[in-house]
Amino acid sequence: MGRNSFGKLVFFGSVIGAATWVYKKYDAVRTMYNKVYMFKGEQLVYDHFDGNAMAAMFSGIEINLKDAVFEEDEVYLDIYALCSGIKLIVPSHVEVICDGTVKASGVQINQDEFVDKTVQLYLNYDLTASGLMVTDAQPAPKQDDMSEVEDFIDEVIDETLEETLEDIQPST
Repeated sequence: MGRNSFGKLVFFGSVIGAATWVYKKYDAVRTMYNKVYMFKGEQLVYDHFDGNAMAAMFSGIEINLKDAVFEEDEVYLDIYALCSGIKLIVPSHVEVICDGTVKASGVQINQDEFVDKTVQLYLNYDLTASGLMVTDAQPAPKQDDMSEVEDFIDEVIDETLEETLEDIQPST
């Protein structure tokens, strides 16, 4: 057996080993979760939500609950992600309470804390080399609103700068 043939044999052995590992992981995960998304990109839009358990392997999933009706004050969502990206969009009246494990992954929560929350969504996750983002469903701000905010920020910065300069200037 030549050197080149040995290298090919090692390569194919590695590929078969990796494929076997992925299949075993998939087989174990599919017994614990309602739905397993593998090598897919999916947008899931719910009009009614009473909880779920899902897994994503090498996938990108957007879970849109912004128009969902919640029958209970407490609902549960279990997520397993392996080399995947998950985006969860919730109505502003839903408080997301997160708990889980993260391995080489990231979790980002963007919720308005000044809105009264009437529903609690308990999000349990197990992430490996994945990203999870939770965000409130809010309408995009109008350009007029944005310019008003920018003007206000500019005014505050200018006033603060003037006051600071007055404070540090020596009196004569």
